[in-house]
Amino acid sequence: MNNAKKAGLAVAALVMAGMLAVSGSGRTASGEPEPKWTGSLKAGNARGIELVNKATFPIQRAMAMALKQAKGGRIWKAELEVENGFLVYTIQVITPQGKALEVVIDANTRNILATGAGDLDELGAPGKEGK
Repeated sequence: MNNAKKAGLAVAALVMAGMLAVSGSGRTASGEPEPKWTGSLKAGNARGIELVNKATFPIQRAMAMALKQAKGGRIWKAELEVENGFLVYTIQVITPQGKALEVVIDANTRNILATGAGDLDELGAPGKEGK
């Protein structure tokens, strides 16, 4: 085996070891703290359209809920995704004050599971130019 292949395997092993270490540490693979909430709808092995079919209400309803939570603004990004093993809508809003807000909504119960201030730079959103 040549040196380049050995180096590649070593890097892959380190990445896997890091992922295993993170999985039990209370942090996600990106280093963020794991969410403190639990949803009501486990995603299981569902993928793609199966996930959409599991959600009990459309993403447009989740977007309206997020805008209400933000007291206006505009949607920057809306996703149906699996987070912490549960099916949720994650809606990112730019508030009327120009701040980023992320709203996580249970895709089954319509409960707002979490809200958090975000960073416009992280969202890749406009609004910080020239400041």
